[in-house]
Amino acid sequence: MLRRFQPLRSQIETPDNPITGPKVELGRMLFFEIRLSKNQDLSCNSCHKLDGLWGRQSAHLDRASGPAWRRNAPTVYNAAGFFAQFWDGRMETVEQQALGPILEPDRDGASERGAGVRVLKSIPEYRAAFKSAFPGENDPVTFDNVGRAIGAFERRLTTPARWDDYLRGKAGGIERA
Repeated sequence: MLRRFQPLRSQIETPDNPITGPKVELGRMLFFEIRLSKNQDLSCNSCHKLDGLWGRQSAHLDRASGPAWRRNAPTVYNAAGFFAQFWDGRMETVEQQALGPILEPDRDGASERGAGVRVLKSIPEYRAAFKSAFPGENDPVTFDNVGRAIGAFERRLTTPARWDDYLRGKAGGIERA
C-alpha cells in the first residue's frame, strides 16, 4: 500500500530552471521586493506570507490584496509540486505564476513587462545579483529571469515531515506496522 506514496523532496527541481544558490538568493530578494509593483507597495510576500504558512490568512485580512481580488492567496509552500498554478490552473509552473501578478493591473501590477525590469536595472545590488544568478548572459536583468529566480526560490520552499522520513525507511518517531 505504501508504494503509492512518495516522500516529499527537499526541493522540487525542473530541468527548465536549474536551482543554484545565487538564483535562490536572488529569488528570495525578489519575493520580498515591493518595487516590482506599480505603486511600490506590494511584494509576493504581501499575499503569500511565508510566516503564515498557508497563504494570506489573518484575523484582519482574509483575501489577497488588490481591488478586484476575491480569493484567498494560496500557499507557496510545496506549490512547485502542484500540477497547476492559480486557483483556475491557468499557469503550469511557479516561474510562470510569479510573473502573473506583476503584470495584472487589478493586482497592482505594472501591466508592462519592462517597468519592473527598469527599476531593477537601476539598483546596483540587483544588477550584481542577476549577473551572479545568470552567468554568461549579456543582459541578465530580464522579466523572464525575474520569474526564474522567484521560481527557484519557491522550489526550495518544501515542508518535509516525519511521514516523509517514514516513507524513506527512517524511524523518525512513526512506527511501521
